[in-house]
Amino acid sequence: MIGSELWALLCGLGSAAAWGAGDFSGGLASRRSDVYVVVAVAEAVGVIPLFVFALLWGGDLPSLKYILWGSAGGVVGVVGLLALYRALSVGHMGVVAPVTSVVAAVLPLLLGSFWDGLPTLLEMTGIIVAIGAVWLLSHTEADQPLTFTGLSLPILAGTAFGLYFVCIDLAIEGAVLWILVIARLAAVAVLLVFLTLGPQRPMPSRNLLPQDNHADSDGQTPA
Repeated sequence: MIGSELWALLCGLGSAAAWGAGDFSGGLASRRSDVYVVVAVAEAVGVIPLFVFALLWGGDLPSLKYILWGSAGGVVGVVGLLALYRALSVGHMGVVAPVTSVVAAVLPLLLGSFWDGLPTLLEMTGIIVAIGAVWLLSHTEADQPLTFTGLSLPILAGTAFGLYFVCIDLAIEGAVLWILVIARLAAVAVLLVFLTLGPQRPMPSRNLLPQDNHADSDGQTPA
């Protein structure tokens, strides 16, 4: 039997790997297309498997309180995605992703101290090391003074993701899978309202869609 702490660690590592792959893909797509369209497509596609899983194994729908927390998590989460993908499209991925991750990890720990107690000495040491990492990552030249110029979007993304984790943590006392579905639906709804009422956004061109590996350089499939 795998202990609960080891299982939590393995799940955390798997989650980090999945988020890292998503960040890379989203950042790459945002360099080639409008970031709002990229996030809208990503969120909409993610709803489908989550909804299927929730129907099969989600159990009963959560109460209104948990639905509201899940919806709030979806809204702040989509803000984080927009900020992150925008930062990845204009900045260095090796700087943007770690800074976002550090802020997203530290914020829930600090907020959790209000109801779970103050962080331990080891946790505080981790926070200090993480802040030091942000300081180092903000330097691109050896003699460059400390500056957070260019880090506003990663910090915003990390803050939004940290709040997302807090909201989801408060919501998962209900049905976990249904909470994730609700969070995604809230995010999609916010994006659709923005895309509908806001300025018109260009849709991805055909050459940005996955291409047939057998097509030649002119886009024609060899006979």
